[in-house]
Amino acid sequence: MIDHELNVRNLMAVKANIEQKINALGTVLSSNHVGMNEPLVDHEGFPRNDIDVYQVRKARHDIICLQNDLKDVTHRIEDGLHKLHAEQAQKATAQPPITPQERRAKAFLKLDIVEEGSQAEIAGLRTGDLITEFGSIRKSNFNDMASIAMLVKNSIGKALKIRLLRGLSLASYDVLLVPRDVDGRGPKLGCKIVPL
Repeated sequence: MIDHELNVRNLMAVKANIEQKINALGTVLSSNHVGMNEPLVDHEGFPRNDIDVYQVRKARHDIICLQNDLKDVTHRIEDGLHKLHAEQAQKATAQPPITPQERRAKAFLKLDIVEEGSQAEIAGLRTGDLITEFGSIRKSNFNDMASIAMLVKNSIGKALKIRLLRGLSLASYDVLLVPRDVDGRGPKLGCKIVPL
């Protein structure tokens, strides 16, 4: 049987690696003060002498190839998430239903703010979501927010599974969040998490 969760986690790691390479190539372009579309020849048709034409051409080519790879892996992640959710829905129907009150009792964190365009929003987190699992941390082994911060710091570039409750019915969802290092200053998720 295919482990859809492991497959999605691996694909998320591949996606993070591709994005990192694209960002690195982007710095090559910015160091030459060009983007993806500026001409590499002067008005007389000669190669520009203010940039490394070979380096810029190669970086642009590699970025285009990586962007195609990124689209492919993103589609595969979406497909994997659909299969994972279908598998979990099938498992859920085989078990006796859990009341919203029983689900709420398992929550120990709340998303106070989710910034637009952030890693948290991209992963599918929303303001007001209640968290029952944050990676390996649950209500039973949660001590303080420092343990969450440490887990995030140690999970840069890796997919963290978060189980959350949403809406009046407190429907349960699983999302995968990949912490990213921002400018060498440590991980930034783009959300404010508070204990309940």
